[in-house]
Amino acid sequence: MAVSHDLFIEFFDACMSFKGKPLTDSEAVMMFAKELGIAKCDYITYKDGIPSEPSLICEFSEPLSKQYRSYHFQNMFSSAEIRTYLGSDESQTCEDYEFLLNIWDRTVFRALNCYILTTQASYNLMHDQLTGIHNQNYFMRHLGKICAAKASSNYVAFYMNIRNCRFLNNVFGNYATDEIIKHFAIDLDGRLDKENGECLSRLGGDFFTFIALKKNEEKYIQLLNSFPIDFTFGTDRIIYTISLRAGVAELDSSYDTPDSIMSAICAAFSLTKNSANKPFVFYDEEVSNQIINKNSLETELRNDLDDGKLLVYYQPYIDVKEDSNVVSGAEALIRWRREDRMITPVEIIPIAERNKFISDIDFYVLEKVCDKLSEWKNAGIKIVPVSCNFSEFDLKISNLADKIVSVIDKYGLDHSSIKIEFTESAFNNEPELTRYIVNQLKESGVKVGLDNCADVYFSYKTFTNSDFDYIKIDYRSIDVTDNKKLLVLKNAINLAMELGIEVIVEGISDDTLIKELGDIGCKTFQSLYFDKPLSERFFENKLKNQ
Repeated sequence: MAVSHDLFIEFFDACMSFKGKPLTDSEAVMMFAKELGIAKCDYITYKDGIPSEPSLICEFSEPLSKQYRSYHFQNMFSSAEIRTYLGSDESQTCEDYEFLLNIWDRTVFRALNCYILTTQASYNLMHDQLTGIHNQNYFMRHLGKICAAKASSNYVAFYMNIRNCRFLNNVFGNYATDEIIKHFAIDLDGRLDKENGECLSRLGGDFFTFIALKKNEEKYIQLLNSFPIDFTFGTDRIIYTISLRAGVAELDSSYDTPDSIMSAICAAFSLTKNSANKPFVFYDEEVSNQIINKNSLETELRNDLDDGKLLVYYQPYIDVKEDSNVVSGAEALIRWRREDRMITPVEIIPIAERNKFISDIDFYVLEKVCDKLSEWKNAGIKIVPVSCNFSEFDLKISNLADKIVSVIDKYGLDHSSIKIEFTESAFNNEPELTRYIVNQLKESGVKVGLDNCADVYFSYKTFTNSDFDYIKIDYRSIDVTDNKKLLVLKNAINLAMELGIEVIVEGISDDTLIKELGDIGCKTFQSLYFDKPLSERFFENKLKNQ
């Protein structure tokens, strides 16, 4: 069998240029195949064990039979089988035949493997792994093409996310929620007019970017307000209506770069969190001014935090007794005096969370409280335990419990002087981590509470899977005209106390209900009915006069 060195080289070069189209036009491949009596070579890929339709590598004549020589391989993306059919058996008498066939197999394998890896890598570069729709890389290139064609004024752009995804995780679980996101993305993507430039991409998690023709804007906004999901997951049928919130920009010729489009829709989106009744915020001059003011507010807050200008107020816990009311503790609440008004945690906390310095604020409050309690104690004032709030973000801090205790020790306070509160959402989202930190704090003698039990239907695991010393129930969320809900409230409080968990009721202002709750053992309240949050000076006077 006459196979020259040059033919080997030419055959190898031809195979390595394989880009998915048959190599039949290559003279070197044809000559090599003829020497080996090969009539046809194709391949099959497998995904989840399911074979694809055969794809041709080369074909020269009718195969001698349906029998073929098989060569299997697997890479990080898929597995494949190369099938080589013979058109003649004359060459098989050659003593070099098996050696040359092995060269054929391995060369074709390398070419095909390289082609599959390159193709998949190119696909991954432009597509989202979970949903299969385009990703941000593709979307930015797509915006670039629209801008280059000076066609921006034909489109409206969205930066959006699915609302209440944490709720979905809690109700359906992580895997099912991923399927909900996947079905939403594929369904919406299938509705687009892609031939005319509409494009959807997933950024990650439950965030998406989307560009649509202006003539379809109203249709898409209605759909995104109420997007039906209906599919089978395992043995369950999941029926749910998704709603989204989005920053929207109706583009014009001034949007001449992808970055200018993204800046506008991201800026508008940042305001949707503060617009409970406006899930869609449209970018305009007013929004631009709001963003400037918001950025200024964020910078000022960070600077005043660093300069120690933030204030700590104390809202008393009141133990209701037959002859008098006693201050048994307090909650420390951050305040920020800015120009002519006092800014409360309702505004401060979202800014700090969004800009990743909420943990700095939480430790700032702890330091201020410990410093003030130490000062009062040294002045002979009888102090009461003060609760400091720590957020879900703090749970990720390494050795959080040790760091809290070290601050308390720094000011020479007994560990019982400080209580730490986590929100119920933190416990629900990070139950194992919260439980671990709670136990560490309790071992150090620091009591721990669960704040923001916003309604009486808080989770069964709140009672059974945690070791909180106390819980707070927000009375303001309860419909007092609904006797069933009041009954559930009373029984929830009774159950907590039977389990040794203290209950503090927030927001109550009804003398009759205070007495009824007192009759079942709940005697601690935190409410404007008893006292508003007090400055250090006024709270100090309250302690002195008690």
